[in-house]
Amino acid sequence: MKKMLCLTVIIPLFVVSVFAADFIQGDINEDGVVNGTDLTYLTTFLDLGFSPYPVFNMEAADVNFDGLINRDDYTVLRSFLIEGVPMPSPPEPEPEPSLFDTLSLAVNAVVSNVVSMVTVVFSNPILSLCIAIFLIGGAIGLFSRLV
Repeated sequence: MKKMLCLTVIIPLFVVSVFAADFIQGDINEDGVVNGTDLTYLTTFLDLGFSPYPVFNMEAADVNFDGLINRDDYTVLRSFLIEGVPMPSPPEPEPEPSLFDTLSLAVNAVVSNVVSMVTVVFSNPILSLCIAIFLIGGAIGLFSRLV
C-alpha cells in the first residue's frame, strides 16, 4: 500500500467590519440636538484638556472628521450654529477588499517570507549545507516509506 504526503497551506483571510455611526455630528452632550450647549461642552473640553461633564461624545465632538478634537472643530461647530454654515460630511468608508485582493495580499506575504528565508539560507554556506542534508535525508526516508 502506498502512502501519500499532503501539504496544506493555510492562508489567513482578513475580515473588515464597517460600523454605522450611532451619534449626531456635533451633538456632544447626546441630548439629540446640536445647540449652544454642545459648543460650551467643546469649549470647556478644549480649555481644560478633559471634560468635566458626565456625558461627552468624543466622536460627535470631532465635527470635521480629522481624527482630532481641536480648535478647528470649535470653528466648524460655531460657524454651523451662528452662521448656518453646513458641517462637513463624513468621509466615505473604505471599500471592502474583494476576496481576490485579500488572497493576493496573503500569497504575496507568504512568497515574500519564503524568498527572505531562501536568501538567508543561501547567504550562509553552513546553514545551506545543514538544510540540504536535512532535506535529502527526509526525501530518502519518505521515498523508502513509499516503496
